[in-house]
Amino acid sequence: DIETCYSAKFTQREIDVCTRVIGTTKLEGKELAGIYYERALKYRLTQQYPYALADVNTATKLDPEFKYAYTLRAHVWADLGEFDKALEDHNTIIKMSPDSAVAYTGRAIEYMRQKKYDLAQADLNKSLQLNPKYFYGYFYRGDFYMDTGDVAKAIADYEMAATLDPADQNVKVRLQNARSRRTSKR
Repeated sequence: DIETCYSAKFTQREIDVCTRVIGTTKLEGKELAGIYYERALKYRLTQQYPYALADVNTATKLDPEFKYAYTLRAHVWADLGEFDKALEDHNTIIKMSPDSAVAYTGRAIEYMRQKKYDLAQADLNKSLQLNPKYFYGYFYRGDFYMDTGDVAKAIADYEMAATLDPADQNVKVRLQNARSRRTSKR
């Protein structure tokens, strides 16, 4: 049952299996936190946000150092439109991992949603300072530049992201859209 709970499938069947695993009470601490996290992830991806939030809260209580649980909770808060709460979780992650490019990019996305562009730009730059080859740092900084009207810089960042992950279709679409926008302004 544990393997099924940890599977990459996100259906009610897997949620039910995770529930069974939780009910066995054979697991505790970090192991049990992992099961709650998995079920929370499945709840989120099936848009059962209140259940996702309850499970991820339990996971962080069982394992206060579980960074992925705070990240998941930030995503659930964002899904619910609670961007300040999402930001709180991103701040917690950064305190736990001040050298994490991923953490700074996550917080930058929340700042962008709130139109706090100076803070978003600082975090995206910090993310890329920490990891100059971080695909999502360039990807989201490209989005930042598109949002703030600097199409040339957006293109440069999307091109860098495309170099880092040539197979990513989302960056190809964004790059094409940015190039089209640049051409239409001429």
